[in-house]
Amino acid sequence: MKKMRTKMIAVVFLASAAIFAVTFLLVRGALLTYHRQQADAMTLIISSYDGEVPLMQEYEENYDSGSMPNYAVSFSEESAFRTRYFLVTLDLEGEFLSASLDHVASVDEELADEMAQDVLEGKNTTGYYGIYRYRIIENENGTTTVIFLDCEENFTFRKATTTIMGTLSVCFPILITLIFGFFSKRVMAPFEENSRRQKQFITDASHELKTPLAIISANAEVLEYKVGENDWTRNITGQTAHMGELIDDLLTLARMDEYDGNLDMEQVSLTELVRNTADNFSEIFRQKNVSVEMELTPDVRLNGNAKQLAMLVSILIENASKYVTEGGNVSIVLKPTAKAVVFSIYNTADLDPNLDLKKLFGRFYRPDSSRTSRTGGQGIGLSTAQKITELHE
Repeated sequence: MKKMRTKMIAVVFLASAAIFAVTFLLVRGALLTYHRQQADAMTLIISSYDGEVPLMQEYEENYDSGSMPNYAVSFSEESAFRTRYFLVTLDLEGEFLSASLDHVASVDEELADEMAQDVLEGKNTTGYYGIYRYRIIENENGTTTVIFLDCEENFTFRKATTTIMGTLSVCFPILITLIFGFFSKRVMAPFEENSRRQKQFITDASHELKTPLAIISANAEVLEYKVGENDWTRNITGQTAHMGELIDDLLTLARMDEYDGNLDMEQVSLTELVRNTADNFSEIFRQKNVSVEMELTPDVRLNGNAKQLAMLVSILIENASKYVTEGGNVSIVLKPTAKAVVFSIYNTADLDPNLDLKKLFGRFYRPDSSRTSRTGGQGIGLSTAQKITELHE
């Protein structure tokens, strides 16, 4: 549950961060597009009114009469007085003719000429030059006029908005995650309690079942002693043994789930562990005429829980011994890498081609549909092996 809570907190943080990041990009993009469209519309108006921003009355009269295109610009009574712009006119050879600087104070003729020459070298008729939005107009007499519109207010507004949105995009996900993390204990409490009760039930039920099973098994042995072994007593003995194994597996899973990551760790020689475990299955492999190849790097050590690692190795080798084909091959490899230790087992097997490999490590999943398969087992081993691997990271 602790890992689940951590994952939920991580998901909340990533989700909220993604939402705010997308919002930030959309707002920034929308502002950029809006300001560009407004600037382009204003430069068109200036070009339409012979280099001047018209008064509101004149603009409305021309707009209502249909002689003024719809530039979709926010035009007001103050537009003619607050709009900062200048124009530069050049001859056929691109030489400076004149500059209209009445509506700007920070630009002189020399700078205006330099700016006009720079934008004419480009291929675009509109664009940005510093804080200015420009438009190049080809006049009927062959001269060229470049309109420069001061967009500093838009730049300042966009920068402030971007800063605020960027700060919120960083702070809000952290704040939301902290709040969720604070309340997540309460949210997860019912699930943790339910999980604890389920584990406790499995443990208690398993212990309670062991007593009647032991009695049934003892009675079967008494019957065999008195009347001799027969099909009935063999069936009772076999089924009680099967149920005993199932109960042991359930107890193992319950114990695995109880671990919170705090294991008794020590230096374990995996090389010796794998070799000794494989030797325990040598007779099974011999009876099935299986060729076993072992490639074990000497003295491979790992800091882990010796008992659990032994169980992990045993489960995987036992699984190979169950499903290897008669006269087949088994390969056991143990080798260290830069970041981990790799323990892999290969065995030849005859399995259903439609086997769902994604479910292979699920609890109680069997690669065959029958629960009374000749391979035995309850489909718990690989899920236990996966849990041990996760606990050892």
